[in-house]
Amino acid sequence: MKFEFKYRECNSLSWQFFMTWSGGSGKFEVMGSLKRSLRGVYGHSLLAGGQLRKIQAETAVIVAFHRVNNDLRDGLTCSTRKFSNFCRFFKQNFDVVALPELITSVEAGKSVEGKLVITFDDGYRDNFLNAAPLLKQLGLPATFFVTTGFIDNSNTAWWDNEASPKPEWMSWVELKQLFAESFSIGAHTVSHADLGSVSLSDASVEITQSKRDIEAILKSTVDLFAYPYGGENNITEETRGLVKSSNFRCCLSCHGGLVKKDSDPFHLSRVPISPWQTKPEHFIVDLKNYSKRP
Repeated sequence: MKFEFKYRECNSLSWQFFMTWSGGSGKFEVMGSLKRSLRGVYGHSLLAGGQLRKIQAETAVIVAFHRVNNDLRDGLTCSTRKFSNFCRFFKQNFDVVALPELITSVEAGKSVEGKLVITFDDGYRDNFLNAAPLLKQLGLPATFFVTTGFIDNSNTAWWDNEASPKPEWMSWVELKQLFAESFSIGAHTVSHADLGSVSLSDASVEITQSKRDIEAILKSTVDLFAYPYGGENNITEETRGLVKSSNFRCCLSCHGGLVKKDSDPFHLSRVPISPWQTKPEHFIVDLKNYSKRP
């Protein structure tokens, strides 16, 4: 009897598997931890079978983190152990470069093969305390996109109201130290505004003032920008135009996707490292799926 076996990913929690055989067919769904295990096996097979190299042949990856600590377990937080595992995987399997270097390649239409960029959003203090020391130890560059109204501030962001303990923000002194250690600093608006819904005048202030705030502290030009929330609907083409006219070199999203040599620097995709990706093999599966996009 001949069997055919296929699967379809329904969402982040389940896969549907389809079996057909002579005289019949059937389907079943895999949920939760079992799906994660199967994705891990699939990711390992992709790596062992050379599929990662095929994905890297024409693309680069920009990954996005938010928090790195062992105090919280939520969608924005990566444990220090997981962060270490991912960074070591990046170092072993990619050419990890600074964001400005990748943008220079894209601007020139040069190959971005196998390159990977590490980024962080918002300005959490654990980026300075936990992430930066490991990055320095491994010799990995990174870019920190900061919401300037959060820096040196004790206020809690609305999405962290239920968090315990309350996460802290970096100080300007700590941000200056990151810059002095050759990490890149980028703007992420003043108040973490949704650039897809605010007025153009408010968007202009959020974009330009965040740039000026950082430049005043670092005494250096800031030309890297990532918009808050990162979804497709969290920015408009008009506000994207404001980013470009404000003398930034790029505008980064955070809803998944890869970078090619002919990508528009103001439409650069990032891959968020999510709680679902408990190990690098899960990350490889996501890259495989993104590589199928036009």
